[in-house]
Amino acid sequence: MANVLISIVGQFPLGYGIVYIPKDLRGKELAQYEYAIVTELNPQNSEQPICRTVSKNLIFVEGIRSEVVDKSRNMHFNVARKKLEKIDPKRLSEIMQKLTHDFKPEQLNEMVPYTWEPHKYFCIDGYQNLWSRALN
Repeated sequence: MANVLISIVGQFPLGYGIVYIPKDLRGKELAQYEYAIVTELNPQNSEQPICRTVSKNLIFVEGIRSEVVDKSRNMHFNVARKKLEKIDPKRLSEIMQKLTHDFKPEQLNEMVPYTWEPHKYFCIDGYQNLWSRALN
């Protein structure tokens, strides 16, 4: 039963906040992280959720497009976290300040989050209907 549920939902349920490493237009990974929200069931690979990106260039925006976040870019997994360990802590601090609504300086010890809580994202008018739009 558990395997069937995982095959339908994947490892990340609908509404789960993903922290991931974005790519530029050429497909090169950027030295920062962004946020996405899981918006679809039945991922082809249970470790690669289908998400709607909700931040771009460190600014929250309405869901931009759907994207499969592969394991190598998903901060939930150590393989992705290790990529950002090489980045200057000052740069990571700047990223955190821009992407954290109620940023507190003492949070700097937790530089790269594994996940994020999207409930504050949905408090903004226009962001509640993330699932109802055909964005791609």
